[in-house]
Amino acid sequence: MRKKTLMFILNLRQKIIFFFAYVALKIYAALAQILSPVIRLFFYTRCFCFKKDSIYQVNERFGCISQKYGNITPSPNRIWIHVASVGEFLSIKKLVSKILETDLKVQILLTSTTLTASNLIQQITTERVFHQLIPADVPTWIISFLNFWKPEKAIFVESEIWPNWLAHLKSRNIKVILLNARISDKSFLRWKRFLSIAHEIFQAFDLCIAQNVETVERLNFFRVKECYYLGNLKNFSDPLNIEEDLFRHLFNFEEDAYWVTFASTHEGEEDKIFQVIKELWKLYPKYRFVIAPRHPHRTKIVTDLCVQHQFDYVQLSHILGNQYNILNSSQSIVIVDLLGQMGTFYKLSSVVFIGGSFVKIGGHNPIEAIRFGKIVCFGPYMYNFKDVTAVIQKIYDPFVNNRESLLKFIENCRCDEQQSKENISKLDEFFDIDMNFFNDIIRLVMNA
Repeated sequence: MRKKTLMFILNLRQKIIFFFAYVALKIYAALAQILSPVIRLFFYTRCFCFKKDSIYQVNERFGCISQKYGNITPSPNRIWIHVASVGEFLSIKKLVSKILETDLKVQILLTSTTLTASNLIQQITTERVFHQLIPADVPTWIISFLNFWKPEKAIFVESEIWPNWLAHLKSRNIKVILLNARISDKSFLRWKRFLSIAHEIFQAFDLCIAQNVETVERLNFFRVKECYYLGNLKNFSDPLNIEEDLFRHLFNFEEDAYWVTFASTHEGEEDKIFQVIKELWKLYPKYRFVIAPRHPHRTKIVTDLCVQHQFDYVQLSHILGNQYNILNSSQSIVIVDLLGQMGTFYKLSSVVFIGGSFVKIGGHNPIEAIRFGKIVCFGPYMYNFKDVTAVIQKIYDPFVNNRESLLKFIENCRCDEQQSKENISKLDEFFDIDMNFFNDIIRLVMNA
């Protein structure tokens, strides 16, 4: 009798917990709908006051469809893939190509959150690849989007988890995949506080493919239906493109130049970098520096800092626009204000500092630079790439926790190039990629 009573109480408790989770998600959906005028105002303000979106892009945020897609007919073979920003897009670019090759009937809709990613995606749109910005997580806008595109399956990349989107996809029996999934320490703790809600949300995913073992454990904790770890998709991406004419011009610009690139920098990092540059030039005048802000719209902020520190600079767009003649000062810092050019500077440089790691962003993908055979370093906040940094630490210590250690790291690499070459050789061995895992990911996605 006691056992039956205990089981009854436990079952009742479970039902109450899930009832409250259900109610909480319904309240969230209602609030999102009620606040939709405020969300509209926010995006219109960005458009008209800050010139961040065009009016057409703003309307896409509200579930409107671009006029160029007005005549598209429904397809039973349409896969929708959503990425937040540039890093996620680059990680799935090869996957998109492979899916199109595997099934000639497939159409792919690519959506993004940021305009930076949108600009890159538009470069690969074809008759089978469409693009628009994702609407905000508002029920009526979601319905409008899904009624038009009618995807067969939806793929969210990394940590794009939106309750209303998942609820509407689930209600239409659309297969939902979380690809290259990543749950950070911070996100895990946040989801754990609302465990019943997390269980309800994560149950919407039919398949999860994680980018590390830690995320697999966390997804299983949230009771996902099916979860695999086959490696980080970013490891399988094609090497970045190289502008050969630009590379040759910069490489031959000055004999004995030692190039250092500060990649994907964020606000709060460039000021420290400029102070390091000043000290490095005192030690070796033939250092040459490249700064590539993560978001090119910050170029003006970076060039203003250059002026404050009394440095000459030249923007990459000006170099390319003047057939390379504009680079006439041996101590001009190159500011990369264009997308899709990092391959050239990774190939050119001896050392690459990975930005987003001196501030609490979590860092960016260092493997792109490693695949060019370069020594990488980064600040203390590299928590989004713990699996990669752990591998690098087996060979050398890549962490530079302040300006002084960054300066010392770069100068040590220049003074001991033989040790740098040995470290690079070991890195190549560790990051030798088995493409069979990539093919397994394609198979899982296509069969889901």
